[in-house]
Amino acid sequence: MEKWDFWDWCLAGLSVFTVAMGLLIFFLYALPQEPLLVPEVQASIRVGRLDDFPLNTSRLQSWGSELILVIRTEDGEMRAVEGRSPATNCVLQWDPRRSHVRSPCSYEIYNPLGYIVSGLGDQAGTRCGFGTGSSQSGVNRDGE
Repeated sequence: MEKWDFWDWCLAGLSVFTVAMGLLIFFLYALPQEPLLVPEVQASIRVGRLDDFPLNTSRLQSWGSELILVIRTEDGEMRAVEGRSPATNCVLQWDPRRSHVRSPCSYEIYNPLGYIVSGLGDQAGTRCGFGTGSSQSGVNRDGE
Protein backbone atom coordinates (compact mmCIF):
# COMPACT_ATOMS: atom_id res chain seq x y z
CA MET A 1 0.00 0.00 0.00
CA GLU A 2 2.96 2.22 -0.57
CA LYS A 3 1.68 3.83 -3.70
CA TRP A 4 -1.81 3.37 -5.11
CA ASP A 5 -2.44 3.89 -8.74
CA PHE A 6 -5.73 4.73 -10.46
CA TRP A 7 -6.97 1.12 -10.67
CA ASP A 8 -6.33 0.47 -6.99
CA TRP A 9 -8.50 3.47 -6.11
CA CYS A 10 -11.22 2.26 -8.52
CA LEU A 11 -11.20 -1.20 -6.95
CA ALA A 12 -11.37 0.27 -3.43
CA GLY A 13 -14.22 2.59 -4.43
CA LEU A 14 -16.12 -0.28 -6.04
CA SER A 15 -15.66 -2.36 -2.87
CA VAL A 16 -16.98 0.43 -0.64
CA PHE A 17 -19.93 0.99 -3.02
CA THR A 18 -20.79 -2.73 -2.99
CA VAL A 19 -20.72 -2.88 0.82
CA ALA A 20 -22.87 0.28 1.05
CA MET A 21 -25.45 -1.11 -1.40
CA GLY A 22 -25.52 -4.42 0.47
CA LEU A 23 -26.22 -2.63 3.75
CA LEU A 24 -28.87 -0.47 2.11
CA ILE A 25 -30.64 -3.53 0.68
CA PHE A 26 -30.44 -5.23 4.07
CA PHE A 27 -31.98 -2.28 5.92
CA LEU A 28 -34.71 -1.70 3.33
CA TYR A 29 -35.84 -5.27 2.71
CA ALA A 30 -34.56 -7.61 5.39
CA LEU A 31 -35.63 -5.75 8.51
CA PRO A 32 -39.35 -6.08 9.40
CA GLN A 33 -41.49 -3.01 8.80
CA GLU A 34 -45.09 -2.06 9.43
CA PRO A 35 -47.33 -3.38 6.65
CA LEU A 36 -48.74 -0.80 4.28
CA LEU A 37 -52.50 -0.66 4.77
CA VAL A 38 -54.46 0.99 1.99
CA PRO A 39 -58.15 1.06 3.01
CA GLU A 40 -59.48 1.09 -0.56
CA VAL A 41 -57.89 -2.27 -1.38
CA GLN A 42 -58.29 -4.03 1.95
CA ALA A 43 -60.64 -7.00 1.86
CA SER A 44 -62.00 -6.28 5.33
CA ILE A 45 -61.85 -3.83 8.21
CA ARG A 46 -62.18 -4.31 11.94
CA VAL A 47 -65.15 -2.50 13.43
CA GLY A 48 -64.67 -3.31 17.10
CA ARG A 49 -65.42 -5.72 19.90
CA LEU A 50 -68.93 -7.13 20.11
CA ASP A 51 -69.05 -6.35 23.83
CA ASP A 52 -68.60 -2.64 23.04
CA PHE A 53 -71.46 -2.64 20.52
CA PRO A 54 -74.84 -2.41 22.36
CA LEU A 55 -78.02 -3.93 20.97
CA ASN A 56 -80.14 -1.84 18.58
CA THR A 57 -77.39 0.68 17.80
CA SER A 58 -75.37 1.67 14.76
CA ARG A 59 -71.94 3.05 14.02
CA LEU A 60 -70.56 4.82 10.96
CA GLN A 61 -67.20 3.40 9.96
CA SER A 62 -64.98 5.00 7.32
CA TRP A 63 -63.34 2.67 4.83
CA GLY A 64 -61.03 4.79 2.74
CA SER A 65 -63.30 7.26 0.99
CA GLU A 66 -66.45 5.19 1.69
CA LEU A 67 -68.74 5.16 4.70
CA ILE A 68 -70.15 1.92 6.09
CA LEU A 69 -73.12 1.90 8.45
CA VAL A 70 -72.70 -1.02 10.84
CA ILE A 71 -75.89 -2.02 12.65
CA ARG A 72 -76.52 -4.33 15.59
CA THR A 73 -80.22 -5.09 15.58
CA GLU A 74 -82.46 -5.67 18.58
CA ASP A 75 -81.98 -9.44 18.37
CA GLY A 76 -78.16 -9.06 18.25
CA GLU A 77 -77.77 -9.66 14.52
CA MET A 78 -74.98 -7.68 12.88
CA ARG A 79 -75.54 -5.93 9.51
CA ALA A 80 -73.43 -3.57 7.43
CA VAL A 81 -74.69 -1.41 4.58
CA GLU A 82 -73.33 1.42 2.52
CA GLY A 83 -73.31 4.55 4.69
CA ARG A 84 -74.54 6.94 2.00
CA SER A 85 -77.79 6.92 0.06
CA PRO A 86 -77.18 5.78 -3.52
CA ALA A 87 -79.72 8.31 -4.82
CA THR A 88 -78.77 11.48 -2.93
CA ASN A 89 -75.38 10.69 -1.36
CA CYS A 90 -76.77 11.66 2.08
CA VAL A 91 -75.40 9.91 5.15
CA LEU A 92 -77.86 7.21 6.22
CA GLN A 93 -79.10 6.93 9.80
CA TRP A 94 -80.30 3.97 11.85
CA ASP A 95 -83.73 4.41 13.44
CA PRO A 96 -83.73 2.13 16.50
CA ARG A 97 -87.46 2.62 17.25
CA ARG A 98 -88.56 1.31 13.85
CA SER A 99 -85.52 -0.90 13.15
CA HIS A 100 -84.77 0.53 9.74
CA VAL A 101 -82.25 2.74 7.98
CA ARG A 102 -83.45 6.10 6.71
CA SER A 103 -82.12 8.88 4.53
CA PRO A 104 -82.83 12.30 6.08
CA CYS A 105 -82.55 14.07 2.70
CA SER A 106 -84.94 12.09 0.53
CA TYR A 107 -87.08 10.23 3.07
CA GLU A 108 -86.04 6.86 1.70
CA ILE A 109 -86.32 3.93 4.08
CA TYR A 110 -84.13 0.82 3.83
CA ASN A 111 -84.34 -2.43 5.75
CA PRO A 112 -81.25 -3.60 7.70
CA LEU A 113 -80.17 -5.65 4.68
CA GLY A 114 -79.84 -2.50 2.56
CA TYR A 115 -82.91 -2.96 0.35
CA ILE A 116 -85.18 0.03 -0.19
CA VAL A 117 -88.57 -0.32 1.51
CA SER A 118 -90.20 3.02 0.71
CA GLY A 119 -89.34 6.33 -0.88
CA LEU A 120 -88.85 7.76 -4.33
CA GLY A 121 -85.58 6.00 -5.13
CA ASP A 122 -85.33 2.57 -6.67
CA GLN A 123 -81.68 1.86 -5.96
CA ALA A 124 -80.89 -0.53 -3.16
CA GLY A 125 -78.00 0.31 -0.88
CA THR A 126 -74.86 -1.73 -1.34
CA ARG A 127 -74.71 -4.47 1.24
CA CYS A 128 -71.47 -5.53 2.86
CA GLY A 129 -70.91 -8.88 4.50
CA PHE A 130 -70.34 -8.96 8.21
CA GLY A 131 -68.00 -11.42 9.86
CA THR A 132 -67.45 -12.01 13.54
CA GLY A 133 -64.56 -13.73 15.23
CA SER A 134 -64.63 -14.93 18.81
CA SER A 135 -65.13 -11.45 20.22
CA GLN A 136 -64.25 -9.20 17.29
CA SER A 137 -66.49 -7.96 14.52
CA GLY A 138 -65.46 -6.91 11.06
CA VAL A 139 -66.85 -5.95 7.67
CA ASN A 140 -65.82 -7.41 4.32
CA ARG A 141 -66.75 -6.54 0.76
CA ASP A 142 -67.90 -10.03 -0.22
CA GLY A 143 -71.58 -9.54 0.61
CA GLU A 144 -73.73 -11.87 2.67
